[in-house]
Amino acid sequence: MTMLDTPVYEEAQLVQQFSPTPESSSEQLSMAFLNELADMLIAYHPSWQTVQWLRQRFPAIRFLLCSEDDMADREPFLGFEEFGFYLMAGGWGCASLTEDIDKSVGVIIATVES
Repeated sequence: MTMLDTPVYEEAQLVQQFSPTPESSSEQLSMAFLNELADMLIAYHPSWQTVQWLRQRFPAIRFLLCSEDDMADREPFLGFEEFGFYLMAGGWGCASLTEDIDKSVGVIIATVES
């Protein structure tokens, strides 16, 4: 299933599946938040609709969706069968990646094409 084949779903479905606890949904990313995000994406598959919903629901956190091929030879911060998470570093310059969750400001969701 490609991103374009992903079925459209209602926001209520996402809210039922993905209701992070207050400590996991702060302006700073946490492992608890990433684990809940992974559970939701495993259930619903990463799509542009999901990323749009995440951007609206968590405006302080940046979200990007791309293909694993776009990440070159980098290893994901967290890897799963259908996608990987890469962390975006904060700063005023060009976008960069980090392995330090305390310095991250967003998540790149890189899908694995089969």
